[in-house]
Amino acid sequence: LGQVIAENELPHLCGFRPCEDPYVEAFLGLFLDCRAPLGAPVTLGARSLAGLQALVEEQPEVCPLLRSQLNQFNNALKEWMLSWPAVEPTRQGLPRVSSSGTGAGSAALRAPPTAQDLELELHG
Repeated sequence: LGQVIAENELPHLCGFRPCEDPYVEAFLGLFLDCRAPLGAPVTLGARSLAGLQALVEEQPEVCPLLRSQLNQFNNALKEWMLSWPAVEPTRQGLPRVSSSGTGAGSAALRAPPTAQDLELELHG
């Protein structure tokens, strides 16, 4: 599927090159300018994701397969991020404290932490 996208959709994604977004241009250059080894899997860098999604959403008819794959990736990433605090293992040295204690100075230990609790631990 990646090879089909690289051969049939990527050439039409960006009307003018070099692309304004340097990360998207690096991605396109890798697969359109034959800098990637022949048959190499099409891999997506985190820095180019937002720019590629913006280009794809501007012209969805140009690259329906890429759009579908980016949407699947985005949904999987979103689900993983939402479940992250629940699947993150407890680590020694990191207190798991609820910010909803019942009195001044009281803290109830609990697991797993919410994303807000993790942020408070990080920046608190």
